[in-house]
Amino acid sequence: MRAFCRGFASRFYLKFLAIWLVSLAAIGCGNTVTLPDGDVIDLDGVNLNDIDLDGVDVDQDILSKLDIKSDTISGDVDANGTDAADTADIAAGCTSTAACNDGNPCTDDSCGKDGVCLNASNTATCDDGNACTTGDACKAGACLPGAATSCNDDNPCTDDSCDKTAGCVFLANAATCEDGSACTKNDACAAGSCLPGAIVNCEDGNVCTTETCDPVTGCASVNNDGPCNSFDLCAIEDFCQNGGCHSAIKDCTDDNQCTDDDCDSTTGICTHTPSDASCDDGNPCTVGDTCNADANCASGEGLLSCDDQNACTYDYCESGITTKGSATGCQHSNIVEAACSDGNACTNGDFCANGACLAGDPTNCNDDNKCTNDSCNPDTGGCVNLANAVTCDDGDPCTLADTCTQTVCEGTPNTCGQSAFNSGSGCNTMVCDYTDGQCKQQNSLLWNGTFATAAGWKLQGEWQIGLAAASTDQTFGYPDPGADYDDGYVAGTVIGGNISNTPHDWYFLTSPVIDLSAQATSTYLYSGDPNVNQYDQSLILQFRMFLGLSGSAGQFMIVQCSGDGTNWTTLADAQSDYNDSYWLGSWKLTPTGQDMYIPKEALTKHFQFRFGYKITAVEAIAPLVSGLTVDMPQIGIGSCWD
Repeated sequence: MRAFCRGFASRFYLKFLAIWLVSLAAIGCGNTVTLPDGDVIDLDGVNLNDIDLDGVDVDQDILSKLDIKSDTISGDVDANGTDAADTADIAAGCTSTAACNDGNPCTDDSCGKDGVCLNASNTATCDDGNACTTGDACKAGACLPGAATSCNDDNPCTDDSCDKTAGCVFLANAATCEDGSACTKNDACAAGSCLPGAIVNCEDGNVCTTETCDPVTGCASVNNDGPCNSFDLCAIEDFCQNGGCHSAIKDCTDDNQCTDDDCDSTTGICTHTPSDASCDDGNPCTVGDTCNADANCASGEGLLSCDDQNACTYDYCESGITTKGSATGCQHSNIVEAACSDGNACTNGDFCANGACLAGDPTNCNDDNKCTNDSCNPDTGGCVNLANAVTCDDGDPCTLADTCTQTVCEGTPNTCGQSAFNSGSGCNTMVCDYTDGQCKQQNSLLWNGTFATAAGWKLQGEWQIGLAAASTDQTFGYPDPGADYDDGYVAGTVIGGNISNTPHDWYFLTSPVIDLSAQATSTYLYSGDPNVNQYDQSLILQFRMFLGLSGSAGQFMIVQCSGDGTNWTTLADAQSDYNDSYWLGSWKLTPTGQDMYIPKEALTKHFQFRFGYKITAVEAIAPLVSGLTVDMPQIGIGSCWD
């Protein structure tokens, strides 16, 4: 019997795990199981002992509850108790999905293993049977209702509801509504539609307007020009204008300036009431005329003033027609040759002529001082002599840059470039000759150039050599000098004219070759540091120049020297405006105002110097200038020649 119990439990547990009967695996042999019909199975002994309460064999009860029909259990064929294989004649389980249909749309039906029906819950859409819900869906094997059905048909003339069986119901009502026309009012519902009510009355009671109605905008009034009635007895003609009734009123004017003229609208009779308004008594020489109680104009007590504020006329008032037939009122007769004032204190002896005051002789405020600006104050008649700062000439040929200062013309003494005096060398300084204002000296001059001939000089671009000649028509600075500095000849950029303002690179005027090799080995020259050029024992390049350049307008000047004609050293690079009306020394070009010292390395047999000028790209907008003029180039010893 132990073998039977093991076989029985194994067979039914494995085949019917999902059924509602208590799991035999949980029971095991040796437990008591009570079946639905009340039978009790004792599985703990060798023998199958049951208490049959309904008169049916307990084994058959078990098979019936498992829905296994006509099953029989054979005896245990496993004699050794190790591998029992009880057999059952299973004759009537499910064979297809159709056989398992439980009629519930919320379950998925199928026939499982060994003929057992399976009915699993799903989430499919369904119909809960209520027409007033939408979107019903399955959950836990049941059909649950979705959202409430919307039955709004947007018709104000229906009452909207929902019936669980029939669905949406729309019943016609008799509510007020709007038919969409501004020309009807009190619209109402009938048979589910909005019917127009009474027609809107657009009449505004104005005969001078015509009324219309537009279904969209409603009532509108347009002015007309038809007839109307003002009900005014003073009206002689009524007419519509600008939406109102207007009238042409009876003329009640009596041509009396002392009455207020009117018309009584109730009787149509003109009235003339005396007034106290101002009036005109017909006499142009009275003022303040007023109306009296008798409706007459009474002359005023004042007399008309005819003063025209002109000292050269006699002013009076005349009533009636003048002897000349002119209009009455103010008259103005010219006063001949009478004294007067033209309002300017700087004129003297003003007099009348043709009714106007003419200016006399002007006050002479000239103090004969060119360093003052002379004028007369027209309010006081006093002379004003204000100091100026113009260029002037103090009469001394040995002063430079004469300028007015505090009403006095003063110049700077011409020292001729003196910077040192070495009495031990036996040389003289440059001095100014008061007979002609020229700087002159004899000693320490090593080389003296001249432009009387063009021998050795090289000219590039607009450079020229010739007699000095003054230029004209420049728009900036001063003209070329009309006289040279020494022998009549000069070198210049377009002598006596203006340079071109077309941009170009440097144009050079290059000197002849000068042998300065002896000075390079002199124990006297360059006795100090040979790398420092500016001291008394070095050589100086000097010249006189007359400049007309504007650095701000892109015009530049340069002075260079070379010992081999190829490598050039800059001695001066003018970067600012130079516009001078007299001859200047070369030191004017250096930043410190000192001389141009020739570097020792340039003292060879092939020494040269050159002057250059250029026009940059911005020169296209620069003014015309006279350019450069140079004269009397010289080379000398600094300590005694300068």
